[in-house]
Amino acid sequence: MDLRLFHHKHRPNAYYGFMDRNNSRTGSICYYYELKGWYNLNLAMRLLGHYRLFNLCKARQVFSYSGLSPEFGYILHYRENNILKNTWVELIPFVTYSIRQNKHPEIDSINQIFLFKRPEILQNFLIAAQADFDKALIDAMAQISDPSFLSEAPLTNFHLEITENHQHNTTLAKSELHIHPYIKEEAAPAKPAKGKEEGVFSKKQILTILDLLAASKAIEPIDFEKTNKFPAIAQLLHALTRHGEESWRDELNDYRTKSLYTWDPNHDGQRMELIRIFSNLAEKLHNAGFKKIAKLADQKIRELERAAP
Repeated sequence: MDLRLFHHKHRPNAYYGFMDRNNSRTGSICYYYELKGWYNLNLAMRLLGHYRLFNLCKARQVFSYSGLSPEFGYILHYRENNILKNTWVELIPFVTYSIRQNKHPEIDSINQIFLFKRPEILQNFLIAAQADFDKALIDAMAQISDPSFLSEAPLTNFHLEITENHQHNTTLAKSELHIHPYIKEEAAPAKPAKGKEEGVFSKKQILTILDLLAASKAIEPIDFEKTNKFPAIAQLLHALTRHGEESWRDELNDYRTKSLYTWDPNHDGQRMELIRIFSNLAEKLHNAGFKKIAKLADQKIRELERAAP
């Protein structure tokens, strides 16, 4: 992530050390930044805030049982003012009363447009940012800068065309010019494909494969407690998968305090989702001839099936 994207373009030589440190932080501290209004300092930081909060909500599996895509679920969750609900900032009463929030009405207004009038921009940004945050941010900023962003009309392209009609009046011996303007509506540009490509492994599935390889003694396991290794691991995984380094660092951070296979006994859907992941991996590994690793995946499936409530 290029932190210069959040600097003020009219003040390139200003000191941004404090801003860069805050913007580089991930994890639950982002809930505090949202409460304080930190992400409302400028437009790029508002998008960063959505990206950070989206990944936190996804890690908490807030949308797992809604039947909605994570991005769409996040937008609805934010609309209902539930982003900070059941987080640590809500559990410490004095925090919510003592914080001096940053107020920027223009950014607040744009955020409301994101949520209620142009949710497709935010949704597409959250999807694209998982692979390449910098490009996704630049593309979203370009869409917001377009005058149509503030329009109440649908996002379509209009062209004003003028036709000329010359008529000759023989009685009055003069020519008349008639101009007939009309608006021609063109189809809106096709939206980019959403979500990961069908059949392509998610980041969790890739980490699961690596864990199975480690269980077979083929490679060393990832030590999720050694956070200083995360940037190098994220760089390697980015080179292997093309998922963005920033999204890989977020994914690795998710498993610092919990197992890759953690599931809540009170929500059997989480166990079934793990079974689905292992079944998918086992099938592809078997078909590719990686029998030893496939058997380890089958073993995980049996363990999860025996753990049924």
